[in-house]
Amino acid sequence: MRHLGKVPVWITYTVAFIILTCIIYSPLFLDGRSLIWTVDGISQHLPILTAFQKMLKGIGTQSLFGWSWNLGLGADQMTTFAYYVVGDPFNYLVALFPTTKIEFAYQFLILIRLYATGLAFLTFARIWHFSRLSLLIGSLTYTFTAFALHIGMHHPFFLLPLIFFPLLCWGIERVFRGKSWWPLAIVIAITVASNVYFAYVLALGSVIYTIWRYWQQYRQTKTYARFWQLIYHLLSAVLVGVACATVLVIPTVLAMLHSTRTGGQFANGLSLYPLSYYIALPNLVLNSDGMPFWVILGISSLTWLAILHSLRHFKQRWDLNSLLIILLVGLLLPAVAATFNVLSSPSNRWLLLSTLLFSVLTMRLIDDWKKLDSWDYRLFIVGITDYF
Repeated sequence: MRHLGKVPVWITYTVAFIILTCIIYSPLFLDGRSLIWTVDGISQHLPILTAFQKMLKGIGTQSLFGWSWNLGLGADQMTTFAYYVVGDPFNYLVALFPTTKIEFAYQFLILIRLYATGLAFLTFARIWHFSRLSLLIGSLTYTFTAFALHIGMHHPFFLLPLIFFPLLCWGIERVFRGKSWWPLAIVIAITVASNVYFAYVLALGSVIYTIWRYWQQYRQTKTYARFWQLIYHLLSAVLVGVACATVLVIPTVLAMLHSTRTGGQFANGLSLYPLSYYIALPNLVLNSDGMPFWVILGISSLTWLAILHSLRHFKQRWDLNSLLIILLVGLLLPAVAATFNVLSSPSNRWLLLSTLLFSVLTMRLIDDWKKLDSWDYRLFIVGITDYF
Protein backbone atom coordinates (compact mmCIF):
# COMPACT_ATOMS: atom_id res chain seq x y z
CA MET A 1 0.00 0.00 0.00
CA ARG A 2 2.91 2.35 0.64
CA HIS A 3 4.03 1.92 -2.96
CA LEU A 4 0.53 2.82 -4.20
CA GLY A 5 0.79 6.10 -2.34
CA LYS A 6 3.79 7.01 -4.49
CA VAL A 7 2.01 6.39 -7.79
CA PRO A 8 1.36 9.72 -9.57
CA VAL A 9 -2.30 10.73 -9.47
CA TRP A 10 -2.48 11.00 -13.25
CA ILE A 11 -1.58 7.32 -13.59
CA THR A 12 -4.28 6.33 -11.09
CA TYR A 13 -6.67 8.57 -13.00
CA THR A 14 -5.70 6.89 -16.27
CA VAL A 15 -6.44 3.42 -14.93
CA ALA A 16 -9.76 4.56 -13.45
CA PHE A 17 -10.63 6.32 -16.72
CA ILE A 18 -10.07 3.16 -18.75
CA ILE A 19 -12.21 1.09 -16.38
CA LEU A 20 -15.07 3.59 -16.29
CA THR A 21 -14.93 4.14 -20.05
CA CYS A 22 -15.30 0.41 -20.65
CA ILE A 23 -18.25 0.25 -18.24
CA ILE A 24 -20.02 3.27 -19.74
CA TYR A 25 -19.49 2.68 -23.45
CA SER A 26 -19.20 -1.11 -23.79
CA PRO A 27 -23.02 -1.60 -23.91
CA LEU A 28 -23.11 0.51 -27.08
CA PHE A 29 -20.49 -1.57 -28.84
CA LEU A 30 -21.97 -4.85 -27.61
CA ASP A 31 -25.25 -3.73 -29.16
CA GLY A 32 -23.52 -3.02 -32.47
CA ARG A 33 -23.68 0.76 -32.09
CA SER A 34 -21.01 3.45 -32.20
CA LEU A 35 -20.26 6.85 -30.65
CA ILE A 36 -21.24 8.67 -33.85
CA TRP A 37 -24.46 10.62 -33.44
CA THR A 38 -27.03 9.84 -36.13
CA VAL A 39 -27.86 13.54 -36.61
CA ASP A 40 -25.00 16.08 -36.69
CA GLY A 41 -22.36 13.44 -36.09
CA ILE A 42 -23.00 11.47 -39.28
CA SER A 43 -24.07 14.45 -41.40
CA GLN A 44 -21.57 17.13 -40.32
CA HIS A 45 -18.73 16.15 -38.00
CA LEU A 46 -17.67 12.86 -39.60
CA PRO A 47 -17.73 14.14 -43.23
CA ILE A 48 -15.69 17.24 -42.40
CA LEU A 49 -13.17 15.18 -40.41
CA THR A 50 -12.91 12.81 -43.39
CA ALA A 51 -12.20 15.72 -45.73
CA PHE A 52 -9.66 17.14 -43.27
CA GLN A 53 -7.87 13.79 -43.08
CA LYS A 54 -7.53 13.72 -46.86
CA MET A 55 -6.06 17.22 -46.82
CA LEU A 56 -3.52 16.26 -44.17
CA LYS A 57 -2.54 13.17 -46.13
CA GLY A 58 -2.44 15.05 -49.43
CA ILE A 59 -5.14 12.87 -50.98
CA GLY A 60 -7.06 14.50 -53.83
CA THR A 61 -6.95 18.07 -55.02
CA GLN A 62 -8.79 19.75 -52.16
CA SER A 63 -6.99 22.61 -50.49
CA LEU A 64 -7.73 24.22 -47.17
CA PHE A 65 -7.52 27.61 -48.87
CA GLY A 66 -9.78 26.65 -51.78
CA TRP A 67 -13.47 26.95 -52.58
CA SER A 68 -15.89 24.06 -52.27
CA TRP A 69 -19.40 23.68 -53.68
CA ASN A 70 -20.01 20.85 -51.22
CA LEU A 71 -20.38 23.28 -48.31
CA GLY A 72 -23.94 24.58 -48.33
CA LEU A 73 -24.39 26.58 -51.56
CA GLY A 74 -20.65 27.03 -51.77
CA ALA A 75 -18.08 28.46 -49.39
CA ASP A 76 -14.34 28.86 -48.88
CA GLN A 77 -13.06 25.88 -46.95
CA MET A 78 -10.81 27.81 -44.59
CA THR A 79 -13.79 29.65 -43.06
CA THR A 80 -15.74 26.45 -42.45
CA PHE A 81 -12.80 24.29 -41.43
CA ALA A 82 -11.46 26.95 -39.06
CA TYR A 83 -14.63 26.65 -36.98
CA TYR A 84 -14.93 22.86 -36.96
CA VAL A 85 -11.54 21.17 -37.31
CA VAL A 86 -8.47 23.31 -37.98
CA GLY A 87 -8.26 24.82 -34.49
CA ASP A 88 -8.90 21.53 -32.71
CA PRO A 89 -5.44 20.12 -31.89
CA PHE A 90 -6.86 16.61 -31.47
CA ASN A 91 -8.11 16.47 -35.05
CA TYR A 92 -4.55 16.40 -36.39
CA LEU A 93 -4.17 12.93 -34.89
CA VAL A 94 -6.52 11.70 -37.62
CA ALA A 95 -3.56 11.77 -40.00
CA LEU A 96 -2.13 8.77 -38.11
CA PHE A 97 -5.07 6.57 -39.12
CA PRO A 98 -5.75 4.92 -42.49
CA THR A 99 -8.62 6.45 -44.45
CA THR A 100 -10.47 3.16 -44.08
CA LYS A 101 -10.47 3.59 -40.30
CA ILE A 102 -11.96 7.08 -40.20
CA GLU A 103 -14.98 6.00 -38.14
CA PHE A 104 -12.71 4.38 -35.57
CA ALA A 105 -10.53 7.51 -35.53
CA TYR A 106 -13.58 9.71 -34.94
CA GLN A 107 -14.62 7.66 -31.91
CA PHE A 108 -11.06 7.36 -30.63
CA LEU A 109 -10.69 11.15 -30.68
CA ILE A 110 -13.86 11.51 -28.59
CA LEU A 111 -12.33 9.35 -25.86
CA ILE A 112 -8.97 11.11 -26.09
CA ARG A 113 -10.66 14.49 -25.62
CA LEU A 114 -12.64 13.10 -22.71
CA TYR A 115 -9.44 11.76 -21.14
CA ALA A 116 -7.73 15.13 -21.62
CA THR A 117 -10.46 16.93 -19.66
CA GLY A 118 -9.43 15.07 -16.52
CA LEU A 119 -5.74 15.79 -17.06
CA ALA A 120 -6.52 19.49 -17.52
CA PHE A 121 -8.52 19.49 -14.31
CA LEU A 122 -5.68 17.79 -12.45
CA THR A 123 -3.31 20.51 -13.65
CA PHE A 124 -5.53 23.14 -12.07
CA ALA A 125 -6.51 21.22 -8.93
CA ARG A 126 -2.98 20.25 -7.92
CA ILE A 127 -2.00 23.84 -7.16
CA TRP A 128 -4.59 23.92 -4.35
CA HIS A 129 -3.01 21.11 -2.30
CA PHE A 130 -5.95 18.72 -2.14
CA SER A 131 -5.36 15.16 -0.99
CA ARG A 132 -4.55 12.47 -3.55
CA LEU A 133 -7.95 10.83 -3.10
CA SER A 134 -9.70 14.16 -3.62
CA LEU A 135 -7.69 14.83 -6.77
CA LEU A 136 -8.60 11.43 -8.19
CA ILE A 137 -12.32 11.66 -7.44
CA GLY A 138 -12.44 15.32 -8.47
CA SER A 139 -10.85 14.56 -11.85
CA LEU A 140 -13.23 11.65 -12.46
CA THR A 141 -16.19 13.81 -11.43
CA TYR A 142 -15.06 16.48 -13.87
CA THR A 143 -14.41 14.02 -16.70
CA PHE A 144 -17.63 12.05 -16.45
CA THR A 145 -20.00 14.92 -15.81
CA ALA A 146 -23.32 14.70 -17.64
CA PHE A 147 -22.31 17.62 -19.86
CA ALA A 148 -19.13 15.88 -21.02
CA LEU A 149 -20.78 12.52 -21.63
CA HIS A 150 -23.69 14.05 -23.49
CA ILE A 151 -21.83 16.59 -25.57
CA GLY A 152 -18.92 14.28 -26.34
CA MET A 153 -21.16 12.09 -28.47
CA HIS A 154 -23.24 14.88 -30.00
CA HIS A 155 -20.62 17.55 -30.76
CA PRO A 156 -17.13 16.20 -29.88
CA PHE A 157 -15.35 19.54 -30.26
CA PHE A 158 -17.59 20.91 -27.48
CA LEU A 159 -15.28 19.02 -25.11
CA LEU A 160 -12.53 21.53 -25.87
CA PRO A 161 -13.78 24.23 -23.46
CA LEU A 162 -13.84 21.63 -20.68
CA ILE A 163 -10.15 21.15 -21.37
CA PHE A 164 -9.21 24.80 -21.77
CA PHE A 165 -11.16 26.37 -18.89
CA PRO A 166 -9.24 24.73 -16.02
CA LEU A 167 -6.00 25.49 -17.88
CA LEU A 168 -6.99 29.15 -18.22
CA CYS A 169 -7.79 29.29 -14.50
CA TRP A 170 -4.47 27.58 -13.81
CA GLY A 171 -2.66 30.24 -15.86
CA ILE A 172 -4.53 33.06 -14.11
CA GLU A 173 -3.70 31.54 -10.75
CA ARG A 174 -0.01 31.49 -11.68
CA VAL A 175 -0.17 35.23 -12.28
CA PHE A 176 -1.88 35.75 -8.92
CA ARG A 177 0.97 33.85 -7.29
CA GLY A 178 3.61 36.04 -8.94
CA LYS A 179 4.71 33.54 -11.58
CA SER A 180 5.24 34.04 -15.32
CA TRP A 181 2.24 34.94 -17.49
CA TRP A 182 3.63 33.18 -20.58
CA PRO A 183 1.89 29.84 -19.89
CA LEU A 184 -1.41 31.73 -19.72
CA ALA A 185 -0.64 33.42 -23.05
CA ILE A 186 0.01 30.03 -24.66
CA VAL A 187 -3.27 28.61 -23.34
CA ILE A 188 -5.13 31.71 -24.56
CA ALA A 189 -3.59 31.35 -28.02
CA ILE A 190 -4.65 27.70 -28.27
CA THR A 191 -8.12 28.50 -26.91
CA VAL A 192 -8.76 31.34 -29.35
CA ALA A 193 -7.37 29.37 -32.27
CA SER A 194 -9.50 26.34 -31.47
CA ASN A 195 -12.88 28.05 -31.67
CA VAL A 196 -13.90 31.70 -31.41
CA TYR A 197 -17.30 30.89 -29.89
CA PHE A 198 -15.74 28.88 -27.07
CA ALA A 199 -13.06 31.53 -26.64
CA TYR A 200 -15.82 34.08 -26.03
CA VAL A 201 -17.57 31.89 -23.43
CA LEU A 202 -14.31 31.03 -21.70
CA ALA A 203 -13.22 34.67 -21.73
CA LEU A 204 -16.33 35.60 -19.73
CA GLY A 205 -15.71 32.66 -17.41
CA SER A 206 -12.09 33.69 -16.95
CA VAL A 207 -13.08 37.26 -16.14
CA ILE A 208 -15.50 35.98 -13.51
CA TYR A 209 -12.79 33.74 -12.06
CA THR A 210 -10.30 36.64 -12.00
CA ILE A 211 -12.72 39.01 -10.25
CA TRP A 212 -13.76 36.30 -7.80
CA ARG A 213 -10.16 35.36 -7.07
CA TYR A 214 -9.14 38.96 -6.47
CA TRP A 215 -12.17 39.50 -4.23
CA GLN A 216 -11.22 36.36 -2.29
CA GLN A 217 -7.67 37.62 -1.92
CA TYR A 218 -8.83 41.06 -0.81
CA ARG A 219 -11.10 39.60 1.90
CA GLN A 220 -8.08 37.78 3.28
CA THR A 221 -5.50 40.59 3.06
CA LYS A 222 -7.70 43.74 3.18
CA THR A 223 -5.34 45.41 0.73
CA TYR A 224 -5.34 46.34 -2.97
CA ALA A 225 -1.66 45.48 -3.31
CA ARG A 226 -0.39 44.42 -6.77
CA PHE A 227 -3.68 45.34 -8.51
CA TRP A 228 -2.13 47.18 -11.45
CA GLN A 229 0.67 44.65 -11.70
CA LEU A 230 -1.91 41.88 -12.00
CA ILE A 231 -3.84 43.81 -14.65
CA TYR A 232 -0.65 44.45 -16.63
CA HIS A 233 0.41 40.79 -16.62
CA LEU A 234 -3.06 39.49 -17.43
CA LEU A 235 -3.54 41.94 -20.30
CA SER A 236 -0.10 41.08 -21.63
CA ALA A 237 -1.05 37.41 -21.72
CA VAL A 238 -4.35 38.20 -23.45
CA LEU A 239 -2.81 40.43 -26.12
CA VAL A 240 0.01 38.02 -26.92
CA GLY A 241 -2.32 35.00 -26.95
CA VAL A 242 -4.93 36.60 -29.22
CA ALA A 243 -2.25 37.95 -31.56
CA CYS A 244 -0.77 34.47 -32.00
CA ALA A 245 -4.18 33.09 -33.03
CA THR A 246 -5.14 35.91 -35.40
CA VAL A 247 -4.72 33.85 -38.58
CA LEU A 248 -7.49 31.46 -37.57
CA VAL A 249 -9.59 34.01 -35.74
CA ILE A 250 -10.29 36.40 -38.62
CA PRO A 251 -12.04 33.96 -41.03
CA THR A 252 -14.12 32.47 -38.23
CA VAL A 253 -15.23 35.87 -36.94
CA LEU A 254 -16.19 36.93 -40.48
CA ALA A 255 -18.23 33.75 -40.87
CA MET A 256 -20.02 34.34 -37.57
CA LEU A 257 -20.85 37.93 -38.49
CA HIS A 258 -22.51 36.75 -41.71
CA SER A 259 -24.20 33.74 -40.14
CA THR A 260 -27.99 33.43 -40.24
CA ARG A 261 -27.88 32.92 -36.46
CA THR A 262 -26.38 36.37 -35.98
CA GLY A 263 -28.59 39.40 -35.57
CA GLY A 264 -31.52 37.70 -33.87
CA GLN A 265 -33.44 39.23 -30.98
CA PHE A 266 -31.51 39.25 -27.72
CA ALA A 267 -32.63 36.32 -25.52
CA ASN A 268 -35.44 35.75 -28.04
CA GLY A 269 -37.20 38.67 -26.42
CA LEU A 270 -37.59 36.82 -23.12
CA SER A 271 -37.25 38.57 -19.77
CA LEU A 272 -38.11 35.32 -17.96
CA TYR A 273 -38.24 31.68 -19.04
CA PRO A 274 -41.58 29.89 -19.47
CA LEU A 275 -43.08 28.52 -16.24
CA SER A 276 -42.41 24.95 -17.43
CA TYR A 277 -38.68 25.70 -17.36
CA TYR A 278 -38.69 26.69 -13.68
CA ILE A 279 -40.81 23.68 -12.78
CA ALA A 280 -38.41 21.32 -14.57
CA LEU A 281 -35.23 22.97 -13.22
CA PRO A 282 -34.96 21.11 -9.87
CA ASN A 283 -35.16 17.76 -11.66
CA LEU A 284 -32.31 18.77 -13.97
CA VAL A 285 -29.82 18.97 -11.09
CA LEU A 286 -29.27 15.21 -11.17
CA ASN A 287 -31.08 14.38 -14.41
CA SER A 288 -30.08 15.73 -17.82
CA ASP A 289 -33.17 14.53 -19.72
CA GLY A 290 -35.05 17.06 -21.80
CA MET A 291 -32.41 19.82 -21.76
CA PRO A 292 -34.73 22.86 -21.89
CA PHE A 293 -32.71 25.81 -23.17
CA TRP A 294 -29.58 23.61 -23.11
CA VAL A 295 -29.59 23.07 -19.35
CA ILE A 296 -27.26 20.09 -18.88
CA LEU A 297 -26.34 19.69 -15.22
CA GLY A 298 -26.82 16.06 -14.23
CA ILE A 299 -24.37 16.22 -11.32
CA SER A 300 -23.37 13.12 -9.38
CA SER A 301 -24.97 12.22 -6.04
CA LEU A 302 -21.64 12.89 -4.32
CA THR A 303 -21.54 16.39 -5.81
CA TRP A 304 -25.11 16.97 -4.61
CA LEU A 305 -24.00 16.13 -1.07
CA ALA A 306 -21.01 18.44 -1.49
CA ILE A 307 -23.34 21.31 -2.43
CA LEU A 308 -25.54 20.67 0.60
CA HIS A 309 -22.48 20.54 2.87
CA SER A 310 -21.08 23.76 1.43
CA LEU A 311 -24.37 25.62 1.88
CA ARG A 312 -24.75 24.41 5.46
CA HIS A 313 -21.31 25.77 6.32
CA PHE A 314 -22.03 28.99 4.46
CA LYS A 315 -19.65 31.33 6.29
CA GLN A 316 -16.74 28.90 6.19
CA ARG A 317 -17.36 28.27 2.47
CA TRP A 318 -18.36 31.80 1.51
CA ASP A 319 -15.96 31.81 -1.45
CA LEU A 320 -17.45 28.83 -3.30
CA ASN A 321 -20.97 29.57 -2.06
CA SER A 322 -20.82 32.97 -3.74
CA LEU A 323 -20.22 31.19 -7.04
CA LEU A 324 -23.15 28.86 -6.36
CA ILE A 325 -25.39 31.89 -5.89
CA ILE A 326 -24.14 33.42 -9.16
CA LEU A 327 -24.83 30.11 -10.88
CA LEU A 328 -28.37 29.93 -9.52
CA VAL A 329 -29.18 33.50 -10.54
CA GLY A 330 -27.76 32.84 -14.00
CA LEU A 331 -30.02 29.82 -14.43
CA LEU A 332 -33.09 31.91 -13.66
CA LEU A 333 -32.50 34.74 -16.15
CA PRO A 334 -32.56 34.36 -19.97
CA ALA A 335 -30.39 37.47 -20.30
CA VAL A 336 -27.46 35.67 -18.65
CA ALA A 337 -27.66 32.73 -21.05
CA ALA A 338 -28.03 35.08 -24.03
CA THR A 339 -25.00 37.13 -22.95
CA PHE A 340 -22.84 34.02 -22.78
CA ASN A 341 -24.29 32.87 -26.12
CA VAL A 342 -22.79 35.84 -27.99
CA LEU A 343 -25.79 38.09 -27.29
CA SER A 344 -28.22 35.84 -29.13
CA SER A 345 -30.65 33.13 -27.97
CA PRO A 346 -30.84 32.08 -24.28
CA SER A 347 -28.86 28.87 -24.62
CA ASN A 348 -27.29 27.70 -21.35
CA ARG A 349 -24.15 26.20 -22.86
CA TRP A 350 -22.27 28.39 -20.39
CA LEU A 351 -23.09 25.76 -17.75
CA LEU A 352 -19.99 23.90 -18.93
CA LEU A 353 -18.15 26.38 -16.68
CA SER A 354 -20.04 25.06 -13.64
CA THR A 355 -18.41 21.63 -13.90
CA LEU A 356 -15.18 23.08 -12.52
CA LEU A 357 -17.01 24.50 -9.49
CA PHE A 358 -18.88 21.25 -8.84
CA SER A 359 -15.70 19.20 -8.96
CA VAL A 360 -13.89 21.54 -6.55
CA LEU A 361 -16.86 21.33 -4.16
CA THR A 362 -16.67 17.54 -4.37
CA MET A 363 -12.99 17.59 -3.45
CA ARG A 364 -13.68 19.92 -0.54
CA LEU A 365 -16.24 17.46 0.82
CA ILE A 366 -13.85 14.52 0.55
CA ASP A 367 -11.06 16.36 2.35
CA ASP A 368 -13.51 17.39 5.09
CA TRP A 369 -15.04 13.94 5.44
CA LYS A 370 -13.47 13.26 8.85
CA LYS A 371 -14.78 16.59 10.15
CA LEU A 372 -18.45 15.88 9.39
CA ASP A 373 -20.77 16.04 12.39
CA SER A 374 -24.13 14.44 13.08
CA TRP A 375 -26.00 17.40 11.60
CA ASP A 376 -24.13 16.97 8.32
CA TYR A 377 -25.22 13.34 8.10
CA ARG A 378 -28.79 14.28 8.94
CA LEU A 379 -28.71 16.87 6.15
CA PHE A 380 -27.40 14.26 3.72
CA ILE A 381 -30.18 11.83 4.64
CA VAL A 382 -32.86 14.50 4.26
CA GLY A 383 -31.33 15.80 1.03
CA ILE A 384 -31.17 12.37 -0.55
CA THR A 385 -34.61 11.28 0.71
CA ASP A 386 -36.37 14.45 -0.39
CA TYR A 387 -34.70 14.49 -3.77
CA PHE A 388 -35.23 10.90 -4.74
